[in-house]
Amino acid sequence: MAQVELAIVHSLPVAKEVAVSPASADDWEIISAHAQWLEDNLLFSLRVCAVGQRIDVWVKGKLRVAMVVGA
Repeated sequence: MAQVELAIVHSLPVAKEVAVSPASADDWEIISAHAQWLEDNLLFSLRVCAVGQRIDVWVKGKLRVAMVVGA
């Protein structure tokens, strides 16, 4: 059994911009084809992230793309 500690963190900064890179060549193709949609919707759907984190995003509810947070 694992023990987990939870705590509320107050006053976290709000991201106005997140720099991501594709996790694979296949992800790059999907990102290129849907770049505007991702720019318009990624920050709205992303609630918490950290540098180096892998993010899976469903593009238009049909395609999954994996990205890595760079900054």
